Parts: sequence; structure tokens; C-alpha cells
Amino acid sequence: MVASIKAMHAVSRKDSLDATDALVRTFQSYLKRHAETQALMQARSEKLARQERDLHRERRRIMSLPWWRRAWIAIFPAPL
Repeated sequence: MVASIKAMHAVSRKDSLDATDALVRTFQSYLKRHAETQALMQARSEKLARQERDLHRERRRIMSLPWWRRAWIAIFPAPL
């Protein structure tokens, strides 16, 4: 009787440790994916901020031109 209780306790403890290990591995993979996603989002944010700065810089440059030059640019845009 005591031996079967000890065996059951050992199996239960092993199952508990296995579940804990699985949970730790799952959480570690989550943290890894989260870090990768954050890095991608940071890179995208920096790229978007750079594009916005370039757009505003170009807009300021064009708006500083005389009206007739802006009209010329609008009618005859530069080739891409």
C-alpha cells in the first residue's frame, strides 16, 4: 500500500515537472517570438518615421518655390 502511494506520488511529481518544463519552453518561445516581433515593429516604425520626414522635407521644399514654379512642376512632373 505504502509502496503504491510512493509510486503514485513519484509519477505525479514527474508529470508535474514535465508540465512545468513544457510551460517554461512555451513561455521561452513566446518571449523569443515577442522579441522578434518587437524588433520588426521597431524597424518598421523607424522606416515610417524616415519616410514621413522625407515627405515633409520635400513638401517644404516645393512650398518654398514661387507659385509659377509649383504650377510648372504640377503640370510637367519629373520622370520617375
